[in-house]
Amino acid sequence: LEEGVVNQNITAREIEGMFADIAQIRTKYGTMDRYFNKILNTGTSSLRKLYNVAQDLYTAEDDVFRVFNFLAEAYKLDNAFNVAIKKGIRDINGKVVTQATKPSDLEIMKEAAQIVRETVPNYAYVSDTVRALRVLPVGNFMSFPSEIMRTGTNIVRRALSEIKDPKTGKINPITSTNPLKGIGLKRLLGMTATVGGIPAATVAGFQALHNVSDEELAAMKRFLPNWSKNSTVLPIRDEKTGELEYVDFSHGNAYDTLIRPFQTLINNINEGIEDEEILLKGFVEGVAEGLSELADPFISESIFTEALVDLLPI
Repeated sequence: LEEGVVNQNITAREIEGMFADIAQIRTKYGTMDRYFNKILNTGTSSLRKLYNVAQDLYTAEDDVFRVFNFLAEAYKLDNAFNVAIKKGIRDINGKVVTQATKPSDLEIMKEAAQIVRETVPNYAYVSDTVRALRVLPVGNFMSFPSEIMRTGTNIVRRALSEIKDPKTGKINPITSTNPLKGIGLKRLLGMTATVGGIPAATVAGFQALHNVSDEELAAMKRFLPNWSKNSTVLPIRDEKTGELEYVDFSHGNAYDTLIRPFQTLINNINEGIEDEEILLKGFVEGVAEGLSELADPFISESIFTEALVDLLPI
């Protein structure tokens, strides 16, 4: 709790923040009291108790993974320094690691806590800009994609710093003597697999399972609805009719935010022709479309605003 590792469920905090924003609006604009009172004060005490229990369980579920990550990172750091002592490896300051120079248990735990804060989505570290946008009539649950971008960048940054040679400053996984090199390599490979390898392997597995060729998958993507056009889709063939259906894998992949612009780019290039000028134009449009889709949660109208506009006779 002191290090801010647990009790920071991002989805629960996002919803709590929205209700807090509504309460602020109600206080500021007294004429709206009679509308918001009905919303905020609806429900029996039993239902409120049930909500509190559900919220605690939901937050605790997230905290379990944070604690697991904390313990795992602390173990990996401690083990890396123990191996360095046995092999006479130099530390990040270029000095040979000894039992006397090895970080204390408290220092290792604090470093592990910092790694969790930097690499696991945490509402406490959402930027002030994102928080400010939430009170405007734009933005739909923007905290999560912003945290994915922050943690994704931090994972790569930390992995490179762990691989970097403490003496030469070069990032060479073969020649580096950094005692944390092994951790950095696993972190980088894990991130690469999560962002690119696992989605690609899952799609290939579904293609083999349902006997769907690359040509059929490409043809199916041309007829997908807008919300799935640039997603990673898993093809499924109906055994009776032979018709193709799909599952939108992107909706269950937290780090899809990072790969979606590239998926958009690939889709646009695949639909282009062989003329260099037109293909280059398609490339630029693919990048622009990917960036706009990445920014969509931050600039699109909020759910409440969208519903209100749909109801108004405009």
